[in-house]
Amino acid sequence: MAAEPAKPAKWAEACPSYAAKSVVGQRMTMEDSWQAVPDLVVIPKWWTCNAGDHLPPNVPKAGESAAEPPVGDAGATAIPTEGNASSSAPGSGKPEDAASSATPATDCSPSSAAAAADPKQLAAQHGTDPVTVHFFAVYDGHGGPDVAKHCAKSLHENLRSVVTASVTAEGQPASAPLPTPSSAPAGLASSSAEAAGAAPAPDAPAAAETWPLRVDGIEAALKAAFLHTDSQLAQTRSAHEVGTTAVVSLVTTRHLWVGNCGDSRALLCREQEAIALSLDHKATRSDEVSRVEQAGGYVWWDRVMGELAVSRAIGDHCLRPFVIAEPEITSVLRRPEDTLLVMASDGLWDVFTNEEARTLALEKFNGELTRTSSSKMAVKKAASSLAKAALAKGSRDNVTVVVVDLRQPGGAGHHATARASGAATPNPGATAAGSGPTMTAAGPPAASAAPAQPKQQPASPVTPEVVSDADD
Repeated sequence: MAAEPAKPAKWAEACPSYAAKSVVGQRMTMEDSWQAVPDLVVIPKWWTCNAGDHLPPNVPKAGESAAEPPVGDAGATAIPTEGNASSSAPGSGKPEDAASSATPATDCSPSSAAAAADPKQLAAQHGTDPVTVHFFAVYDGHGGPDVAKHCAKSLHENLRSVVTASVTAEGQPASAPLPTPSSAPAGLASSSAEAAGAAPAPDAPAAAETWPLRVDGIEAALKAAFLHTDSQLAQTRSAHEVGTTAVVSLVTTRHLWVGNCGDSRALLCREQEAIALSLDHKATRSDEVSRVEQAGGYVWWDRVMGELAVSRAIGDHCLRPFVIAEPEITSVLRRPEDTLLVMASDGLWDVFTNEEARTLALEKFNGELTRTSSSKMAVKKAASSLAKAALAKGSRDNVTVVVVDLRQPGGAGHHATARASGAATPNPGATAAGSGPTMTAAGPPAASAAPAQPKQQPASPVTPEVVSDADD
């Protein structure tokens, strides 16, 4: 009987079922890549103490009037949603919203005081219990597939390196000092200068990069991983006119973090709403237009310097400092009604609204769950249906879709799909190879209690094959 309480914890820590589908569309080659790494790292609980509903603002396109976005609890910006999605935006005032948001945050409520606290004090206050982080990413290359492939191979490894260098095996802050502006990595320093609108001197020597970087938080680690991945390409001069968008999701039992650079997108599908977890970096975004102009550039024909339709990307070094690799990072507290996470390249979002994608994904997911009672088959069906529907609706671009089952045992989303399928429980701990050459679904077996030290397991990049829309 003493062992029974450990089972829910193991189940919760296990990587959820996920699947991916890629189709080439009407392009000559496949330039997308994607990556999924279960149990990528283990972070200490105090690293999550500033997490909350920090979602992207509703920024209008250039020339449109900007509406003042409502602000919710802890300064979180309201969620840009469609349909009735605003009903559960932070600060909406509904009692159930306050309860669901507060429940997972009782231990570590976001606060400016916590952000400024000493790391050792945070560790003592909030604890060093291990928190397992699962990694999912979609990369949409342009100018060729090389930069997207580099990111699929390197970005998660760079994130792992930062975490390993920043916390000890016991979950305490590492003894190395935090970087000062003079010792910051070259990628981080150059990106800050770009964001401020200062173009680097053409003959200035590159600053020596200290790597891996020491940070005190998951958001800082994610940002450092993006910038170091970009700086690796700069050192080899392999991304002068080639680049990629990148949308990365970090999933734990209680939180989701999303780092976005470009116009790939992450969408949270709750039972009754679609929540954009990232805001596309189109060259037409008013705040991005202002940033480009302050750096001395311009946007012409809806393209940065008349060339690139996105204002942020990894690579594209010929367009620096106007196109930057610094990601926007958002987070959300997971709720019982969370059902699916959908990540996709812009080949999907060119023809689907957020609400349309949510509706189709849940319809196919629930339908397959009813038929097979298998979570891994249900996420496969959802991912495949979205990718092929994008082609049917006229998308000409490469389309890559990753779908993750976010239902939690006992959660509202789990009960709703269990009722629809007649299954008592999903199977998030099973591993399955895709039934076709372009489909991958996985949910590794639940591991025993996670160690406090990040796991050093190898992860090979996942590069989708080029397939036709006739493939199943």
